[in-house]
Amino acid sequence: MLLINPLDANDITREAPARTKTFTGRFLYASELFRCPRGVGTPRQAKGTPSPVVYYCDSKSGAFTASRRTYLLRQSAILAWEYAVLDLLQFASHQQEGPESTPEGVFTYPEWNVSLEKWIERIITHTFAWFVVGRIMCDSRCRLASIIFVGLGFHSPSEWPPVFGKMKDAYTLRKLWGTFWHQMLRPTLTAVSKWITCGVLHLPKPSLLERYTNVFFVFLQSALLHTMLDMVAGIPLEFSGTVPFFTITTLGFMIEDGVQEVYKRVTGSNTQAISIWKRAVGYTWVISWVGVTATWFVHPNMQNTPPSKTSFIPYSFSDHVGAQSVAGFAVISGLVLIFRFGGEV
Repeated sequence: MLLINPLDANDITREAPARTKTFTGRFLYASELFRCPRGVGTPRQAKGTPSPVVYYCDSKSGAFTASRRTYLLRQSAILAWEYAVLDLLQFASHQQEGPESTPEGVFTYPEWNVSLEKWIERIITHTFAWFVVGRIMCDSRCRLASIIFVGLGFHSPSEWPPVFGKMKDAYTLRKLWGTFWHQMLRPTLTAVSKWITCGVLHLPKPSLLERYTNVFFVFLQSALLHTMLDMVAGIPLEFSGTVPFFTITTLGFMIEDGVQEVYKRVTGSNTQAISIWKRAVGYTWVISWVGVTATWFVHPNMQNTPPSKTSFIPYSFSDHVGAQSVAGFAVISGLVLIFRFGGEV
């Protein structure tokens, strides 16, 4: 990675705060490249990294003004709510068998020739799994890490911007992956893809060929990483659907860009404002695309881990104090987040 995207001691010295001018300070700062792959606060900061939440910022200047105590209190409140939601989801999963469950250790390829009702069920299930379950699981782990590092005084609150963007912005596939979803791997994946497209293949830049080839290699790398995770989890390579799921996103980008370009030429509209009906069409498109293509990704995972054996959290309060109590806590804490801490979705 350093050969493709060089970074030496001089770069570290220029980027590091004044307190890290010593060798030890630079060494510790450099080690954080592994902790903070988004490069927050440096010239290498990943494109699409969310801005600090409004609650932490001055209403006039927009500058980050929240104290460490305020930051930790809000992060802890959100983490407690996320834990309660995951607890409820795990409890609900244990009460039923999935519609596509098979005997343990037996894998099959997903069926595509199914009824309309089945597709609607899949789209709803996959969308919920992606936008709610997947997001909360990723976000809660990073939020816990932020509480630890900021709480121990290793980092300032401003060094931990939100991991995910706002769900309301995910009305195109590009915004879904480039704005809403986490950008933890973006600097690494884009550096390698640009090296392949421009340094190895020498594709003309800018060009449509270079543009979509670059996108393809970004998602191919992500697919290979997730394939390794599938294999570690026990999913055989031949049944892992991560490669088709991620790489076909390139086709989705092409369709999306093509439709937008045709619309601009037909209507002559170049306005940047997004009307309500455009957002509605966009949300429908994104949900439909993810709901259908995620079949490759979700199907083997459901067979590998049936709903009755789903494990999102290490300890379930629902099993000990009851799901109703946990649900009540989730509702009350959710309202507190909205009205007291300016919760953002």
